[in-house]
Amino acid sequence: MFALFSRIYKEERGVSAIEYVLVAAFIGVAIVSALSGLGQNLCSTFDTIASNR
Repeated sequence: MFALFSRIYKEERGVSAIEYVLVAAFIGVAIVSALSGLGQNLCSTFDTIASNR
């Protein structure tokens, strides 16, 4: 991942700010999606534990 950003940063032709925003937005969506799924699984786990007590 670092190599990708390093390569983009060193690109001599340059990259527009819009492309950087799109990459950042994609990463943000991926993080939110992952955390949302994790949160639902965690909530389900705690509900199961609470119902077994």
